[in-house]
Amino acid sequence: MKILITGVSGFAGNRLAQRFLDEGHDVVGVDLRLMSSEILNLSGFTFMQADLTDPASVAKLPVGDVDILYHLAAAGVKASGREWPICVRVNVLGTLFLTQLLAGLVQAGARVPRIVYSKSYYENHLEDIPAFRDNPYVVTKRAATGLIEQLAASYPESIRIAKVFQVFGPDDDAGSVLSYAAKTLKAGKTATFGSSKGMRDWIYIDDFIDGLLHCGLCEGTGLLQFDLGSKKVFSLKELVTQIALICGCPDSALVFDPSKDRGDDSLDDRAVHWPEGWQPNWPIRKALQQLVEDISVEEDSI
Repeated sequence: MKILITGVSGFAGNRLAQRFLDEGHDVVGVDLRLMSSEILNLSGFTFMQADLTDPASVAKLPVGDVDILYHLAAAGVKASGREWPICVRVNVLGTLFLTQLLAGLVQAGARVPRIVYSKSYYENHLEDIPAFRDNPYVVTKRAATGLIEQLAASYPESIRIAKVFQVFGPDDDAGSVLSYAAKTLKAGKTATFGSSKGMRDWIYIDDFIDGLLHCGLCEGTGLLQFDLGSKKVFSLKELVTQIALICGCPDSALVFDPSKDRGDDSLDDRAVHWPEGWQPNWPIRKALQQLVEDISVEEDSI
């Protein structure tokens, strides 16, 4: 099979490309950022530098020549990049231009790919979590999901929406909370958080990539919606306490400051509907141990 992945330079995109290559498939990786990954030199991989916010650039994507299109590209996933202009351009306009390209193929009677689109679980809570209404990532991802759902109404191939919960693992953005905790505590320093009482469904990166693979390959027609999470919830306080124990740190290494809360501590959500034939294989304790083992602790990263 031939797979196209937008956002291939990202935390998940790079790993998903590697997984499909390992399975013997061909991969076209699309991103605005140039890649430095070793997969650039692997047989079966083609990299395309493209700007999804430019209709002319999007029009050059070989979407009619692939079997599955994974639309993973997104702006504002991490708090450091949550600015309205870039989130609107990438998440809304980028998705709009891509769906317009696909709709054009449908109208022309051309071959179209199966689609897998990654949705943030935060989107389901815009009404009950006021803080999310001022979050450019959540608001623009909600709009992008609407565009995908609109395309599905007249799309002849299956479209799969994968609702993504809290993904973590080594090589994630240094600002991600569990990466920050592991780096800081492993270096023997004090780590500071908000009250950390909010409950989240956490999923290790290897399980997430396996779930994305199943979303694309499982049987089914029409618009299918899956949850990529563990079906269990833990508070951040529980997890960083476990990380501190793994690192051999005293209780004093953890500081919880409620003044740093972001207004979403009441959120309590978990996965319900997994893709057929898939379930997570990494228990949370094992995943946290692997995170600590693999995480880098260079001085400039903490």
